[in-house]
Amino acid sequence: MSLLDLRKQITATVNTKAITKAMQLVAANKMKNFVREAHAAREYFHELERGYLQVSSLLPGAAERTSLQDKTVFLLFTSDKGLCGALNMRVMKALLASQEWRTTPEDQRVVVAFGRKGYDQARRLKLRVDGNILRAPETFDTRLAWKFFGEVLDDILTGNVGTVYAVHPVHETAFSFRVDVSCLTHQSEDASVRVSQDTSFVERAVIEPSVPAYVKTLERCMLEAKIIASVAELKATEYSSRMVAMQKATDAATERIATLTTAYHKARQSLITQELAELSAAGEAMTSAYAYEIPLITT
Repeated sequence: MSLLDLRKQITATVNTKAITKAMQLVAANKMKNFVREAHAAREYFHELERGYLQVSSLLPGAAERTSLQDKTVFLLFTSDKGLCGALNMRVMKALLASQEWRTTPEDQRVVVAFGRKGYDQARRLKLRVDGNILRAPETFDTRLAWKFFGEVLDDILTGNVGTVYAVHPVHETAFSFRVDVSCLTHQSEDASVRVSQDTSFVERAVIEPSVPAYVKTLERCMLEAKIIASVAELKATEYSSRMVAMQKATDAATERIATLTTAYHKARQSLITQELAELSAAGEAMTSAYAYEIPLITT
């Protein structure tokens, strides 16, 4: 490889390193904000869930749902953009490997994809996709939750859907996360464990206008909070994964620059040595020619 080619590769790698370093810093900054939002949204949802279970205990069968259809909906939360490691692939693998997916008949599976990556993977695997949410805002609130997930939430509240599962990553640390498959249409055993056994304060409370109306309102707020928390967890995990991926790319670029620079110096030194050898050989040849020159004969 010529010196010019090595110099071009070094310049291109230096420019790439500058880009990956900038993306790493941006992702780290955004990650901090979304981690705070994710933790707050997670706690808020758990409190609403606990209150819902406590109040619904006053109504026998309130937490049990009667469905008008057998359709099972899987809300798949992935990112719109790449460069975030194996995040989207792990979410898709968790969906396909989950007990909920494998035990659901194929004709009853419905996927609602949040994010372009999950939508593309679902289409590539020829899954039934009834909805896709692309280029959505990164920060969600109640209004946006109903704007993008209103049809699914209405089906849950009216009983027009069998079961709805949310498949989304859960942020743990900047370097690790897990994928959660949680049910939105009935309470799991883990949720029941989190509920305090002491519900005497609920039984003594005066709930207006009525307990059923209050339970319905709590359920609505709980579903909204779950959607908001899922999006916040996704964004926190996405930016932490992107930060780690860009950090690895920056380190790889640094190593490549060092390797190319070493190769450049070796090639340059070899070229200089070759030129010196050629000059030395030329000097020796000229000296030999003068040494064997025939002297002039004078009379």
